[in-house]
Amino acid sequence: MKVLHYIDEFHPIRLPKEYFEILAREAGEDYEVHLLMPKPDEEVKIEGVHVHYLSYFTWMLWRNKRRFRRVMDEVNPDILNIHSCWSRLMMSIVEWNEKYYKRPLVLSTHKLLMPWHSIAKLKRRLQMKLYQNRIIEQADVILVDTPQETNIQTNKHIVTIPNAVYSANCSEEDMRREYSYIHAALSNSKPYLFMSDEERRKEAMLLREAVMYKQHMGERLKNEDELNDSYRKIILHAQYEGTLNMLLPFLPAGAKEYADNTPHYIYNSKKNLDPLLSLKTLSRKSLIASVGKEEHATEAELKIVKLLVNVRYEIVHNTISQRHLAELYRELKLTDYDEDTVNVMLLRMNIHQDTARLMQLLKDFYMLEEGFMPMEPLDDKVTQTIKDKLLLWQVQA
Repeated sequence: MKVLHYIDEFHPIRLPKEYFEILAREAGEDYEVHLLMPKPDEEVKIEGVHVHYLSYFTWMLWRNKRRFRRVMDEVNPDILNIHSCWSRLMMSIVEWNEKYYKRPLVLSTHKLLMPWHSIAKLKRRLQMKLYQNRIIEQADVILVDTPQETNIQTNKHIVTIPNAVYSANCSEEDMRREYSYIHAALSNSKPYLFMSDEERRKEAMLLREAVMYKQHMGERLKNEDELNDSYRKIILHAQYEGTLNMLLPFLPAGAKEYADNTPHYIYNSKKNLDPLLSLKTLSRKSLIASVGKEEHATEAELKIVKLLVNVRYEIVHNTISQRHLAELYRELKLTDYDEDTVNVMLLRMNIHQDTARLMQLLKDFYMLEEGFMPMEPLDDKVTQTIKDKLLLWQVQA
């Protein structure tokens, strides 16, 4: 694992060089510590830490943006840990990370969010209103030195780790262990972000096989594959998307235990992992009933339309999960229905175009053949926007 730490400058009490020496101690091939900071007057040398520099002139954002992106591309860190609270450059780094890399973000406050820092001064109030509150909201984890700082935070993932440099209540070993746990939990919390294109295709293939297998087979498969790193990412992502139970017959032994025992954080709590058994709105329910009766729709055709309406609802309300798309994929693939009847119902309900975009998503993500779609898929700007939102939700877990 590679962790990139950013600081504005060293501080003899809050943030001395010894702090990073502790984090880097005993780091081996599986753990690298990198430090990014504005270039000081003297070159910084810390044993076990790879030091990178931004411009000495911190107000040159265009130059620092270029240097930040170069460091991110070269290092390719798993975690971005910011040790700062009030600098404008820090806000820019948070924005660049969110726009270009979306790496999990740790905000280490080092007592700079104590009440006398954030309330007493007019300058601090302006900074909090302009950008500080946004940084707190975007941080995946806020790391504080003392419990007093947790009283003014809104982020639900707040961890207290005393500074081992000057605290008698925390040893160096405890500090390293707590940091390692946070970084591991963060990387496990966003598995889709770290999955390669091949691993994403593999997950989609397993999901398609699971849909067909669940429909036609009565016995569990015996998979002897090793629980390697690729499978671990797929297992964690399937757990967040509500499809783990579907994939278990195709995963190595111990997959369920690994998912249950792996430390992680939950961010997208709005994601719906329940099956789409009922309609979300009464107006749609009555409309489908009346249109279905006029078109003499069968139970299979009514079920297809209900699923399409429900999936559309979940997308609009940012609660879509892979489980919903898998259920829709299964019904389209295995149900015998009249495409013309479904098309007429969708046209009368004014969701035909939205459904065509949804078919494009199923084609791109799960390789659904056009022969199983009720209409031709539509690939336009709106479809791309929905696709980008879906990828972002998956990254956010």
